Formats: sequence, C-alpha cells, structure tokens
Amino acid sequence: MSRDKISEVVLPRRVRPQPTPEINGGGDCGACVFAGLFDISIECAYDQFHEERTTISHGEMGRMLRVAEMREIADRFIDQPAHFRPRWSSNGLACFGEAAFLSAKAWHHYVQAMIDAGYYGLAQIDIDRKGLDGKGSNHWVLICGARIGEKWVTREGGQRCGEFINEVLVSCSARRTGGAVEWVDAGDFLKYRGGYDLLFARPTTP
Repeated sequence: MSRDKISEVVLPRRVRPQPTPEINGGGDCGACVFAGLFDISIECAYDQFHEERTTISHGEMGRMLRVAEMREIADRFIDQPAHFRPRWSSNGLACFGEAAFLSAKAWHHYVQAMIDAGYYGLAQIDIDRKGLDGKGSNHWVLICGARIGEKWVTREGGQRCGEFINEVLVSCSARRTGGAVEWVDAGDFLKYRGGYDLLFARPTTP
C-alpha cells in the first residue's frame, strides 16, 4: 500500500493568546505575535518595543523587529517583503499577491526555506477570510511551520490516489479561533486570508 511522503519543519514558539480584557480596543494581535515570537509578555511588547498600547501596523512591526535585533533578542530579521508578481490592494500592500494558484507554490517554497533556517513568518491577514472581496488585512498571525509532500486519499468508489500538499502552520491569537494552531494549504491561505507580504525574524534563543 502506498504511504504518505511528507517533509515538515515545525518551530516551537506560538503567539500569546488574546488577553481578556483587551489591552488595546483596536486589537492586540500584533503584540500577541511579537510577544510569542520573542517569549516576552504582551505588555512588554507594547511598552518596550512599540512604546504605546496601540494597533501595530506593517511598517511599525518592521521597526519593532529592528529594535529587537538591537536588544539582542532577535538574531536576524527581514523587514522588506519579497514580491514575486504582486497584485496591489487598496492599502498599498500586496497582501494577496497574484492569483493564489499562480503564486502559491513559489511563495510556499520561499516560506519553507525560511522556516528551515529557523525564521518565523509574521503575516497580516484578513481574519474574515474573504480574500479580495474583503476589506484587506486586519489581523496578525505567526507562521511557525511548513510542510510539503504527497498524501494518499481514497476517492469515491475506493480509488486510491496521491495529493500533493504545500502547507504552512499558522498560530493565531484571536478568541474566535480559540487560539488555533492549524495547517493551512498555501493556496487557500493566500486566496482567502492574504499574508503574502511576510516579515521574518529568528529569535536569538530557540
């Protein structure tokens, strides 16, 4: 019988769960991601790296990563997203890239290489998963794993066939997701959630 052939790398750190009550009424997801990535408290992420308890933008997250490197809790970071063939969205970022079926494989290979090197991905997504029909990115998540391979499934009628998988492991702080850690197909992630324009950081300690 054919066996699944899957190669995966999973990094250990996860986002901090959304605190109750919220610290920032506009959402604490950025601070939850930053705090989980560097193993600090959410309050510390705000007060020592963001310097105020407000929503963290894409550009501001990049600045916070630079501060983290200066304070030697980040070994290395990448604060400039890699755009392969971007499709620009209304907020000026290529959060949905090109059509997912055209860019997902290249994007996943890039992410997998970074995960293999010990980097975590910081992604802004649409938490409502409405893709280009939504209002753009409104939530931060952490990408902490990647896997690729072939799994065998049984079709209707009993036929066995192989399915190729390209997935990322997503850690989410939101209460509505129950602090989910889930494997998500790269194409579905890009098509429905966004996250194309990733930042990356590698903590000083594992």
